[in-house]
Amino acid sequence: MAEWTRSTPWRQGSILDQETFREFATGRLDPSQRVDFVVIVSHDCDIAANPAIESIVEAIPGTFIEKEDGSLTHAKEARRLHLGVTNVSSGKLRFAEFRATEKVQIPKESLAGYSPSSESSLASKELQILRRWLAARYRRHAFSDEFEARFDRVEKKFREILKSSSTHLRAILFDLHDSDPDATNSDGPYVLDIYLVYTSAPNAEESRKSAEITKAKIDKAFMDKYKSSGQWEAIELGSCDILSDSALTYAQYLDLVEWRAEGLSLKSDPFGPMSEENS
Repeated sequence: MAEWTRSTPWRQGSILDQETFREFATGRLDPSQRVDFVVIVSHDCDIAANPAIESIVEAIPGTFIEKEDGSLTHAKEARRLHLGVTNVSSGKLRFAEFRATEKVQIPKESLAGYSPSSESSLASKELQILRRWLAARYRRHAFSDEFEARFDRVEKKFREILKSSSTHLRAILFDLHDSDPDATNSDGPYVLDIYLVYTSAPNAEESRKSAEITKAKIDKAFMDKYKSSGQWEAIELGSCDILSDSALTYAQYLDLVEWRAEGLSLKSDPFGPMSEENS
C-alpha cells in the first residue's frame, strides 16, 4: 500500500473520479445514491498532515445536472450548491449539484495510491465559491422567532420574486435596525433595509436591469403586506437598494446579514423550537 507523504498531489478542490471513488466507497454512501465524481474539501494543511494527526480527508460527492438553478449558485443556499466543473480536454464548463449533508470521510491510506482526475477540475473562482458555501453552513445568521413570524406574510412572494431574477443576483443582504421589538416588548415594526447585490460579470447592465425590476416587485410586495392606511405594521421596509458586487465593500458585507434561500433560521432567548420547514 502506498504511503501518505506531504508531497501528496491531493489539494482542496482536487477531483476524484467516480470509478476510483467507487473502489473504496463501500459503506460510505447509500448504494442507490448517484455519484459522478467527488471533490476533496479538507484544507491543504490538513491534507498534508501526518495520518497519525489527521487520518482522513473530507470530500463531497457531485452529480452532473443539465442546467443550473440560479437560486442555488454562488452559495445562496446553505444546503445545496450548483457549481461549474471544467472539462480539462475541452475547456467546457458543466454544472453539478452538491449537497452539504452528503460529505464523506476518506482514509488517507485508501487515497494514497491515487491521483486527482486529469479530466475534470475546479477553476479558482469555483473553488472560492465552494469554500464560501461550506463555511456558510456554520456561520449563517439566525433571525429571531418574532421576526420570522412577521416575515412569513411576505416570504412566499419574496421567494417567487427572487427566483425569477436569481441568475443575476449574487446575494440578498438584510439590515435589521437596532429598534428590535423583541428587546423592547414593543408592538412597533421591525425596520428592514434590503440590498440586492447583482453580478457584474458577464453582463453587468443586464444584471442591473434585472435587479431594478426585482426591487420594484419587492417594494410593492412589502407595501401590499405590511402597509395599511399609510402606516407600516409588523415590518417596515426602510429601503430596497441595488448594488453591484464589484461595489460592495468588505466593511458593508460584515455589517449586513445574508438572507439565504432555504429559509430563515431561529434565534431567540430563551431558545425556542426549530420549525420543521427550516430544520
